[in-house]
Amino acid sequence: MSPTGAAPPSRPHREDDGPSAGELSAEAILRERAAEPATGWRRALLKATGGLVNPGPSQAEVQRRELLHRIRTPLIRSHRIAVSSIKGGVGKTTVTALLGLVMAENRATA
Repeated sequence: MSPTGAAPPSRPHREDDGPSAGELSAEAILRERAAEPATGWRRALLKATGGLVNPGPSQAEVQRRELLHRIRTPLIRSHRIAVSSIKGGVGKTTVTALLGLVMAENRATA
């Protein structure tokens, strides 16, 4: 608003003005960063160069991240997992407890 109380006149949007406020998003404003390695010599090189040299994560680390992403994907419905054996005393209870522990550690809590 101007000092006189009247709104300034609006002008049409031109192509050379850049994106309008409605077109701005995180993708338009921020540059996507390359994936950083979490461990090993790749991480040491990244830290030693102050982030200037980023070799990226190793193939094993990428596979581990993909596996964790699959484990953490929300389930649409509940699932049942049966742990069974014909013989008694072979560790079914231990396996069941450890399976529950691994699922609890790797899945996000709601």
